[in-house]
Amino acid sequence: MSSQAAAPLCVEKLVFGGSGLGFYRGKAVFVPYSVPGDVIYWEAAREKRHYCFGRLKDVSVPSLSRVEPRCPHFMQCGGCQWQHISISEQLRWKQEIFESILAGKCGVAREFIRPIIPSPEEWHYRSRARLQVRWQHGEPIAGFFQPESHRVCSIKRCLLLAPRVETILELFKQHMLSGTAIKKTGVEHVIFETGDVGGSRIIVCSNSTGKGRKKGSKAWPAMCAEFENAAQNLVSEASFPLTVMVKHGRKMMTAAHNQKRPMMPVIRPQGENGVSLQLPPGGFSQINLAQNRTLVKLVIEAVSESNVRRSRLLDLYCGMGNFTLPLAPLCYEIMGVDHDSGAIRGAEDNCRLNNIETARFLARPVEAFVHEQQPEWDIVLLDPPRSGAMETVKAISSAKLPVIVYVSCNPMTLARDVAHLLDNGYAVRWSQPVDMFPQTYHIESVTVLDHT
Repeated sequence: MSSQAAAPLCVEKLVFGGSGLGFYRGKAVFVPYSVPGDVIYWEAAREKRHYCFGRLKDVSVPSLSRVEPRCPHFMQCGGCQWQHISISEQLRWKQEIFESILAGKCGVAREFIRPIIPSPEEWHYRSRARLQVRWQHGEPIAGFFQPESHRVCSIKRCLLLAPRVETILELFKQHMLSGTAIKKTGVEHVIFETGDVGGSRIIVCSNSTGKGRKKGSKAWPAMCAEFENAAQNLVSEASFPLTVMVKHGRKMMTAAHNQKRPMMPVIRPQGENGVSLQLPPGGFSQINLAQNRTLVKLVIEAVSESNVRRSRLLDLYCGMGNFTLPLAPLCYEIMGVDHDSGAIRGAEDNCRLNNIETARFLARPVEAFVHEQQPEWDIVLLDPPRSGAMETVKAISSAKLPVIVYVSCNPMTLARDVAHLLDNGYAVRWSQPVDMFPQTYHIESVTVLDHT
């Protein structure tokens, strides 16, 4: 391996996962933090028979697309993979990677794939962040996991965080991370979140027994006076509505807030003139609120152009109603299904908040629901996790439902699922990649399929 480590490598392209790809003696070499056009020196990290994962040692000749990363934690923190690549090249390679995966794995012609939609903000777009809390030399630290590791990189700040989230992170560090309350409550991670309007929220998530694993659980009912005092001091300093909550196992309780009552973050997936969705504690929402509005607009476009009169729409993996509620006025009947009962309660609350009476929701594992019930829905909307929705797709394709709108955060599992649909009588109408996460390799997309 020493001869390989000493040899230069010309980086030819980027691949899904973020690494650059070059070839050494006929073997593919994947090297993180490299750029097409770089000539680099590398060493082998993991070697397989036909390919090798390398580690960047030095950049001998930098690519014209290489830029100086803005974050001092880059390469130590696993949150970003592409800060060293200009944003125009990030977009170009995301388009190329997305097209290559869909063309190569399921035969979708590139003419059906639209140009990627850039994010309005390249930085400071994250409305939510989850930081890990660990102990280092007897002191608590907060940060993100290091690349391919469960070790934590302590961060001073994150350039992807929205300004409001940066502010509450700084308040947390000042008032809570530096004291002993964190240790007594056994904190494992902390969630910081905000919305388009409404309040902001910190959720401090503890383990089952506290760091000591003997006395922590006894301290929990009172939540320890130190913790409550620190939480109250934190919210008192905030110039905006802020709530601090504690999650202990399945229990959730409010520690402090600076309004007459706790205010939830509220997102507006259609902008100022559309529905308003309260984000319940622990609920999921897209972290790039501007691009979430893009996704909603694309889904509405797909449903509107489907020429299904008085359509019945089934929203699977619906969460708190991010797509269900904006689509409700377009449908004769609409139903959202999700395994998360808390998200379903949030969706029902959001229906009442927006005076929507045509939508109904069911807390049920999606895979079980689609195998047990096969009503004649006109349109099915899927927004599954990164693992995709193969079992769900099999049930939908067997029922030959007319239109499928597939929202995906993983082009690999999207291609796998689309391949099955293409083999079972469906055709791609269009597929739209979206840059939801600048400075990373991740690609969001909306794909529309019709049964032929």
